[in-house]
This record gives sequence, C-alpha cells and structure tokens, in this order.
Amino acid sequence: MPTKKWIHLLAVAHKLDATTLRSLAASELFHEHAALSPVAQLALYEAYDAPRATLSRAVRTLITRSKPLDEKEVSGLSDGMLSRLIAMRETYIRAQAGPVGFVKASSTADAIVAYWVRTG
Repeated sequence: MPTKKWIHLLAVAHKLDATTLRSLAASELFHEHAALSPVAQLALYEAYDAPRATLSRAVRTLITRSKPLDEKEVSGLSDGMLSRLIAMRETYIRAQAGPVGFVKASSTADAIVAYWVRTG
C-alpha cells in the first residue's frame, strides 16, 4: 500500500481508537516506508499518537547525525518534542566528548532512545 494510504489508515485508527490497527499502520510507516524522513515520522507520531517503540530508528537517526535540525525540520515538531530531541542530542554529544573508551557512542544512543521509548 502507498505511504499516503498508510498515513490515512493511521489517522482513522487514531480517530477510532483502534490500537491494533494504529500499531500496524505505524509499523508499516516507520519501518517499511523509508521514504518518510525521521522528522516526518515524529510529526505523525505526535499527530496520531503512534506507538513510540516504532520510532526508535527515527529518533536514533536524529540524535546521532552530524548536522543539526534545520529550520524546516524544527517547524514540523512541537515544542515538547523539539526540547526532548535537543536534550537527547546534547546527551549523546557530551557522551562522545568524554574520555576515550569511557562510553561507546552507539551504546549511548541506544540507551537514550530506549529511555525515550519508555518515558516519552
């Protein structure tokens, strides 16, 4: 099914509070359809209350990439989501700047993302 139809299905599932259908649509959108940018995935998560666990890859990509969020990306996220992303990026960057061998960057990113999935 095309990405646009999965987005519509996610919207309908959200409106009907169909948890299983919402999980299926989120899984398809956030795992199978790489055409959606990580920021677009987070915007859909916020709009339709998608399961956080399906967004681990998107969050990890945003906190570990070398370039900062640009103006267009920032405008697509809520203030709350933006502040959480900035905090996670800062935590990740600070961990990388620590003593050599102190913390592996990938394990730090995994821990940050896992914490976000659990707590939001």
